[in-house]
Amino acid sequence: TANIFFTAVENSCTTNSDTLTITMESAPQSIEIKGDSITQFCYGDTVSLNVVYDGSFDVIWDNDSSLMSDTISFTSNGVHSVKVSSPSGKCFKTATSKFIQFFNNPSKPSIGSITQKNVFCEGSALELFADANQGYWNGNENDTRALYRSTQSQLVYFTAVNDFGCTAVSD
Repeated sequence: TANIFFTAVENSCTTNSDTLTITMESAPQSIEIKGDSITQFCYGDTVSLNVVYDGSFDVIWDNDSSLMSDTISFTSNGVHSVKVSSPSGKCFKTATSKFIQFFNNPSKPSIGSITQKNVFCEGSALELFADANQGYWNGNENDTRALYRSTQSQLVYFTAVNDFGCTAVSD
């Protein structure tokens, strides 16, 4: 910071100008958005992006003055940008994330039985199916068979999975 003023001399009379304060602020040398290497998510997920920068500066995400944190979470599609600036906002750098995309979850699957009954006699079995194209039974990602055969009383559920890896679980 420096104070500058001018002195004018005319006919042996001096006059000083008003004082002008000049301040030099530091600018961030580099900034980087971390956390956007994975860019595809399912609705209901949350993406956290973090800005890494050198020094002590102000941070604003997406030109929204309410989003002033080094780490911010998003739940919708978009390309997000961050501005790291000096306190006056005159010296700054910006960075932009990759496009972050959220995909729809599949519909909640329903389970039915071949015999249309959920009761069976001891020594027999009940065959169940789900109305989803792909998924797995009882949380076991390796159990992807079309029909589930139950030989005992138990709670059975099906997790539907779409092409994006998004899931929905039956009641």
